[in-house]
Amino acid sequence: MLKYKTAALIMGFIMLFSLPCAAAPELSVPSAVLVDASSGLVLFDKNKDARVYPASTTKIMTAIIAIEHSEGRLSDMFTASYEAVNSISFDSSKANLLEGEQMSYHDLIFALLIASANDAANVLAENIAGSSEEFVKLMNEKAAELGAASTHFQNPHGLHDENHYTTPADMAKIARYAMTLPLFKEAVSNREYTIPATNMQPERNLVSTNQLLSRSSKYYYEYAKGIKTGYTTEAGYCLVSAAETSDRQLIAAVFGADPKAEEMFSFVDSKKLLSYGINTLKSSVIASKGDILSSVPLRNSYADDAILEASETISVVLPEGADPSAVTKNITLNKNISAPIEAGEVLGNVEFLYGGTPIASCSLAAVSQYKKMPLAFIFRPVYKIIKAIGVYVIAAFAVILLLLISAEKKRRAKIRRRKMREARRKEDMEKMRRIK
Repeated sequence: MLKYKTAALIMGFIMLFSLPCAAAPELSVPSAVLVDASSGLVLFDKNKDARVYPASTTKIMTAIIAIEHSEGRLSDMFTASYEAVNSISFDSSKANLLEGEQMSYHDLIFALLIASANDAANVLAENIAGSSEEFVKLMNEKAAELGAASTHFQNPHGLHDENHYTTPADMAKIARYAMTLPLFKEAVSNREYTIPATNMQPERNLVSTNQLLSRSSKYYYEYAKGIKTGYTTEAGYCLVSAAETSDRQLIAAVFGADPKAEEMFSFVDSKKLLSYGINTLKSSVIASKGDILSSVPLRNSYADDAILEASETISVVLPEGADPSAVTKNITLNKNISAPIEAGEVLGNVEFLYGGTPIASCSLAAVSQYKKMPLAFIFRPVYKIIKAIGVYVIAAFAVILLLLISAEKKRRAKIRRRKMREARRKEDMEKMRRIK
């Protein structure tokens, strides 16, 4: 019987330690990255800095420039030039614009992002900057501004050019910024969009090239919120995607999926990455509301400093295996602070960093009220002296009290000893009388 129990115990341990552990996803694409959209922190990396051809993911940047130049102009009508509609190959993705056709600024952006329309990219570029060449200058300037230092654009649509390149990490940075633009986020989240009739064509229905958004596709992902597909022979299949839940926003960028493979691994691997970020990675609390994080010099008060606490609880998503204690703090304090200060008044800010990357921030607030003390520069030293004297008085009182208690204990012990001696003497005298 003991043999069977021992064997069962051993098997239990084997099963326990052989349970599958949460592991980073295995990808088929040669390069990819997963980023927390809130913080910009890289959560997964497979050759994220490899140079790749972006193909139509280029249109993320095209849309950024178009949207940033669109204030008050979204209803403007842009006319398609001969060059805009005929300078691209006939079999590339298009909105099938005709020379002389007019379409609104707004609808051209939606055609660009939903149908991946190369002709729409050209029309936008020409009408915004005067030419594609001038528009591309704006794209490259914006890339530099966003920290995409390994990116260079040659055109607004992404058709192949040796000098048109990026990296997964750079494209994730660009997409992260793009998703902060409401019009961009609205467009890339749409599965379909209908463009009204124009001066030359009836209304047309656009269908997104992003199958993560399509409920009828095997690649559908319920939390997907965009963003942009891409394909050329040289680039392979590419996808920059986004997912969002109530507590998490993610950006994934995959490049170089084999177009000859049975599966479209741009979708397969993107779904793996987004699911990993949502289901496997956990949030870590790096500061709780009320945590004392700093203090700041205070004038016109009895106190030298105001004690500061975190104004809110901060949770962040960290890469698998990351140590939350490795998060560092960069604290900025207000200057020349004077009483009165109310409890909860913001007196500074703390920025949290992981591996040098800022990942979160929150304000620092006074833990209590600090009243104003008139002529504090005079009375504060006096207050400190009185306070110090008070401490000494209390300490002296405590010492005296301890001495008195000790003396009383000794007095009582002496009385007890005397009584015991008298009792023994009486007992001895009583014994002697009995003997006689």
